[in-house]
Amino acid sequence: MAGGLAAVAQVVALFILVNLLWKAFVTRRDKVFSLMTVLWALAFAALAVKIVLQALSVVPSLGAFAFSFRPVIIAYLHLVLLCFTTFFLFGFFSAEKLLDFRGRVKRAGLGAFMTGVIANECILLLQSLLAIAHIAWLGAPYYLLGAAGCMFAGLVPLAIGRRE
Repeated sequence: MAGGLAAVAQVVALFILVNLLWKAFVTRRDKVFSLMTVLWALAFAALAVKIVLQALSVVPSLGAFAFSFRPVIIAYLHLVLLCFTTFFLFGFFSAEKLLDFRGRVKRAGLGAFMTGVIANECILLLQSLLAIAHIAWLGAPYYLLGAAGCMFAGLVPLAIGRRE
């Protein structure tokens, strides 16, 4: 009962947040740096998916079903910790001028990192869906390694550029 009420409260809060963010975006559309907007939009999308998935897990049969598959749990944790947190922090650091994403090399690095993160989530999602269907995907760890390599390759130019 309490879990259901908490899930409803989070979904209501999500709609309130969407309304507030939309109003802020419309009034400041010309002042918002486009890269920051993209990063925060991705972070918000990850947060919204997390809240919806969390609300659905309140249904006992769905919760037991989802939490019985390791790939589903890993995908959920990556969604929160990697997508939401990282994209939000990169957007915040950009807004506060703590990280500079100007220049082709840095933008390419950020693009590679973002591609790796999104590829990682897609691979984990596909692996989860296949696991639910009782289909083993033996190549998944190699694709995940490739996505991790893409993320690492994207972070290198950002780290080197930060030292300059």
